[in-house]
Amino acid sequence: MGLNKVKTRFSDHLRITQLVCFSLVLFACGADTKTHPNPVPQTGGTLKMIIYPPATLDPASDLSVYESFMVNQLYEGLLELDESLNPMPALADFWTIDSSYTHIKLHLRQGVIFQNGTPLTAAIVRKSLLRLIHLDNIRHTAVHHFITEITGVADWLNGASSSVSGIRVLDSSHLEVDLSSGTPDFLYFFSSDQAKIVIPSGSAGSRRLVGAGPFELGAVTDSVTLLQPYPDYYRGRAYLDSILLYTDNNATEESAFEMLLNHRLNFIESPLWGLDSLAEYPGIKTQKRLGLEIDFIGIRTDRGPLRNRKFRQLLFQAVDWDKLQVADLPYFKRAAGVIPPGLPGYRENLIHPLLDPRRHIDPESALPKSFKDSLIYGMTDTVYVGSEDDMIITAWQKLGIPLKWPPYTWTTFNKALNGGALDFFVMGWVVEVPSTPRYLYNLFHSKGVANYFAYKNPTVDSLIEKALSSTDRTQQILWCQAAEDIILKDAPILPSNYVFTAFAYDASLQGIKLSALGISILRCENLWFASKAAR
Repeated sequence: MGLNKVKTRFSDHLRITQLVCFSLVLFACGADTKTHPNPVPQTGGTLKMIIYPPATLDPASDLSVYESFMVNQLYEGLLELDESLNPMPALADFWTIDSSYTHIKLHLRQGVIFQNGTPLTAAIVRKSLLRLIHLDNIRHTAVHHFITEITGVADWLNGASSSVSGIRVLDSSHLEVDLSSGTPDFLYFFSSDQAKIVIPSGSAGSRRLVGAGPFELGAVTDSVTLLQPYPDYYRGRAYLDSILLYTDNNATEESAFEMLLNHRLNFIESPLWGLDSLAEYPGIKTQKRLGLEIDFIGIRTDRGPLRNRKFRQLLFQAVDWDKLQVADLPYFKRAAGVIPPGLPGYRENLIHPLLDPRRHIDPESALPKSFKDSLIYGMTDTVYVGSEDDMIITAWQKLGIPLKWPPYTWTTFNKALNGGALDFFVMGWVVEVPSTPRYLYNLFHSKGVANYFAYKNPTVDSLIEKALSSTDRTQQILWCQAAEDIILKDAPILPSNYVFTAFAYDASLQGIKLSALGISILRCENLWFASKAAR
């Protein structure tokens, strides 16, 4: 998603949805609460999973939780996020930041070797970051808001300078980065997927990227991808012998359940509604926690009658949200706003402003006199949620709105979404990094990489930009909340749910630490099987 971390829902009640530390108000629970002596990790075995096919393995272009999962196995960044989403050392083993938050000095870890045998140097890091900046200039990435803060980027891109003055190599082990203004959360950039350090390898026509991650790309077919341990990984070889990924565009949770119980898979992302039943099976463990994610219905604000703000507001008010909430419980937490729980600025008692009876909209005043074409309600062909989508579609049809909901595969949905072909789209967005203004930027700023709504509000842009550059945490949150209030009234998005992320897996599988970002930052090099039979 960070990208989208985009995830859509599989079927009834499932959301496959797709650093300076902010505290995270999150919780986690496991099926097994007994304490046991820590067993000694064993080598061997294959982790077997099922995922949607990733559209890219280039970290710079990563916008899906499944791409993020792959990127985090193949590549390493200067920093990484732990399960509490704090920035931790990775290729950089320590760093310093000055009191103005404008100067960062990083020391690179010694002894790191890329998967093609190249040693890590500051010159390689700088070249990798310049590659990201160049690609971001062609098409904005999920870290565009970070890149614009690096001193000298604009001069380099427009040819006024031969180098980015804000990225300097001091020697083979030290790199300095200067920022144009105080940016307390810039460490999150170094731990982002997009800022993974890569080396282009091979001829121009067949160039691939080489990383320093714990796994290397093995055999790849249309339906299976194999990852194998990189033997010279700087933290030591992974315990697993391989990761076998079934890449299926039309996977459902029913098939994943069956494959888990029949031992064809030993790890799945589980819908919360099926978690309790899975936990009853012998040999299965589960974990769940409230994730940094929001599910919503997006509205393309530049298409036909949807350009009319009053019409979009009517669409929100036409839905019986109280009835929808009853249908969704207890699997999801109803969303009133767009800032999810766990991010600074989340307001637990927020009431959506369009629920205020004083803002009631008369359908006669907001409905178009006629519709030239049916409006397209976009979702994948495995995403149908009767308790929710039926209610929404029915409510809108009662207004006289002509709707179509053609089936899409994940690939065709992505193509239609990026091409602006959908009037409405059912999807989820997983936060890339736990920074509220950066999350809001990507979704709602007019230049945001995930602004699939084509939403433009200069006041919202200004509030988000002020929050990004603020070193006053309290003021930053107030600006973010002010932007949220305007977004809710403008209705480019109909918030649906805050989403729990959950795993179900073979009880012999050890080392799983579930974060609020779910599968995105699962560290597979730390996983191992306690039982030979499970391997």
